[in-house]
Amino acid sequence: MLNFLRKVMNAEPPKPEPEEQFDDSVDVAVAMLLMEVARANFEIDPAQCTAIERALTQRFSLSEAEAHEMTEHVNEAVNHSTGIWPFIRVINAQFNAAQRFQVVELLWAVALADNHKHELEEAAIRRIADLLYVSHSDFIRAKLIAERTARNT
Repeated sequence: MLNFLRKVMNAEPPKPEPEEQFDDSVDVAVAMLLMEVARANFEIDPAQCTAIERALTQRFSLSEAEAHEMTEHVNEAVNHSTGIWPFIRVINAQFNAAQRFQVVELLWAVALADNHKHELEEAAIRRIADLLYVSHSDFIRAKLIAERTARNT
């Protein structure tokens, strides 16, 4: 028994299995956050997926096929994600305040794409906005812009 304990105590700890390496590209980081908001209420409306694809084509000049592929990829990747912090870190490192505000606008556009404002989606956007250092007044301003845009489409 004593030999067994010595062996266990001197053994190297098991190495964690290699996790899929996160791509430090800002378009993937934004797409992951958009998907987090779409999935916040535990159901994804097809209109929200369309809004994510539209945001990716407009903001990052992706083709429709590339945006669709990225949306499918991040929908699966969110299942295996350990949290949003890696994506927040990338955006904070590469975007200025105005660009981070635009991300919050995109988050609201996705949340409102199904014509329903769900409290879990709003809470997710609020948490992300705080982590992106977007002020509460800008959080509200982004919400109002997205609501106005949703009404006009």
